[in-house]
Amino acid sequence: MLDIVPLESRHTGANLAQEMNTVLLQWGIKKDNVSGMNTDNGANIKLAVELLLGPGKHVSCVAHSLNLVVPEAMKGVPDLEVLRDKVKSIFTYFKRSVSAADDLRATQERAGCEILKLKMSQPDSILH
Repeated sequence: MLDIVPLESRHTGANLAQEMNTVLLQWGIKKDNVSGMNTDNGANIKLAVELLLGPGKHVSCVAHSLNLVVPEAMKGVPDLEVLRDKVKSIFTYFKRSVSAADDLRATQERAGCEILKLKMSQPDSILH
C-alpha cells in the first residue's frame, strides 16, 4: 500500500485512475514499472487499473474473493443456516436485554473468564 487518499469526487474508474496516477507520481514510480495492482473486485477499481496500466494488470485480492464465496457456499448447507440463525437470536437477546447482558458479564466474572462482548458480524462477512 502506498497511500490512503480521501476521494471527494465520485468513485468512478476514471477518477480512481487519476488519483492512483497521482500517487504513483508522488512516489516517483513509472507506470511501465508496475507489473500489476492488487485490489478488491469492484468494477470501478478494476476499470481504474485498466485505464491506468492497461489490460491484464489487475490482480484480484484472494482474501476478498474468498470472503465473497463463503456466504454463498454456506447457503447450500442447511445446518449452517440453522446455526447462524441461532447465533443471531442469542446475540439479539443479549443486545435487547440490559439485565441479561449484565447477568452474562457477572457469570463470566464469577467463572474467572475473560469478559467477552458480543459483536455482530459485518453484512458481507460469513455470519451476516
